[in-house]
Amino acid sequence: MYYLSSFLFSVISLTLVSCASIREKRQVTTSYVIDVYVVVDHAMYQKWKNWQIETTGETNATKLATETIATIKSYVSLLFHQANLRLKTVNRSSPYSLSMQIVRMDIDVNIPNLNGSNNIAQALDIFTKWMNGSSASYDHAVLMTSLEFKGENSAGEKLTYLGRAYVSKMCSLNYSLSVVVDNGAFQSSYHMTHEIGHSLGAQHDGTSTSANCSQSDSYLMVPVGISSDTSTDHPWYFSSCSINNIKTYLETSIINVNQGTDIVDCFSKTLQPTLQPIKEFLDEANVKAGQRYPPDQQCQMIYGKTSRACPDAGQGNLESICTTMGCVNPDNQTLCNIHFAAEWTSCGNRKVGPGHPGDIKIGWIQHLR
Repeated sequence: MYYLSSFLFSVISLTLVSCASIREKRQVTTSYVIDVYVVVDHAMYQKWKNWQIETTGETNATKLATETIATIKSYVSLLFHQANLRLKTVNRSSPYSLSMQIVRMDIDVNIPNLNGSNNIAQALDIFTKWMNGSSASYDHAVLMTSLEFKGENSAGEKLTYLGRAYVSKMCSLNYSLSVVVDNGAFQSSYHMTHEIGHSLGAQHDGTSTSANCSQSDSYLMVPVGISSDTSTDHPWYFSSCSINNIKTYLETSIINVNQGTDIVDCFSKTLQPTLQPIKEFLDEANVKAGQRYPPDQQCQMIYGKTSRACPDAGQGNLESICTTMGCVNPDNQTLCNIHFAAEWTSCGNRKVGPGHPGDIKIGWIQHLR
């Protein structure tokens, strides 16, 4: 049986036309690159250090630290490449193609006062104050952590928050920031893109300037995960409302007038880069995460070595991984927790998924709370 619980992101404060009869004007696309500074905190470093010990048995402290840092750089680079698949869907109905590149990554960073007792709003505020003393060059900075941030909604329901960002603050010197919780196996590529969407001006679907886009359609900017058979590929796309929000913000605050932004040379054009990506980001550009890490290993990255992909029909068999990847719950091995499979995970006869136009089939991750 499945075990499904709530999935939440940051609450911010998270007709066929004949080609022969009609000629559509070809849209000219302009590509922009967002230079990202990634800060990996001590909690995430420690989680990956434990993973290295568990999978390699390494005990030499110096070698273990070196291998852990290398693994994190590789993993986070793959994570960003996967997030870029979603970010590039802005180009579906706008003249802009967006992508991110990592220009700096600091690992095992101790940020004073950041701990598991914080809520997500406090975590972003702590990161903001810490970043205000930074001399790093970037368009956007992301704090990646493995800490859990709990809270309650207005109905008193207990929630787990996976990310937070300032809205419409991309390229704003002190507020082009986000916090993203990473639980392993590339699960955070979704909510990383969700928070980047907020920074680019996107509102939650069904609210404010995105009121005309239903949350039940389950596109990237829904505040709460909603699963349906007809929308399994939607978490890989921005809704039309989100694209309009982002297009408006780009044109009014960054590209044309630079009004309200104060990061010099924010958003480099693809052919005129302002900063250079780190080596690991370039090295992983053509690597397919799902081919490097098969389903069993992806589940173990989330839950530890006692987990595996659920083998039973309807609970993570090879075909169903195209849409959902079930992982055995190590605390109760009769239960399967549902997650996204990584990009290019083998799933069914001569199929891979998710994230490929024409064959985008993914699962809707439901996080425990």
